[in-house]
Amino acid sequence: MTGPELIAFIDSNIKRNEKASRFLDYRSTSAKVLTLFFAKHYRMRLWSEIKKSGKTFLAACIAIAECFTRRYCEVVNVANDEEQASGASLRR
Repeated sequence: MTGPELIAFIDSNIKRNEKASRFLDYRSTSAKVLTLFFAKHYRMRLWSEIKKSGKTFLAACIAIAECFTRRYCEVVNVANDEEQASGASLRR
């Protein structure tokens, strides 16, 4: 999947983020970075940003897009620690 294909999938299927605001459009910085991020095929990709920047939501969007557009797909989501995995940090 190329960056523009990924962006088109997310933009057409995932309208709002967890804060109910528009998540991604073609003019945003994230769209430009994703285009470069997916310009070449890699077995693994790493995305790093500050806390509360939407990394988890973006990872979920990419995982959904990969699962819907590839016939044989394996997506692994991992947490940094048990608290993060249980979602305890979201309940505060």
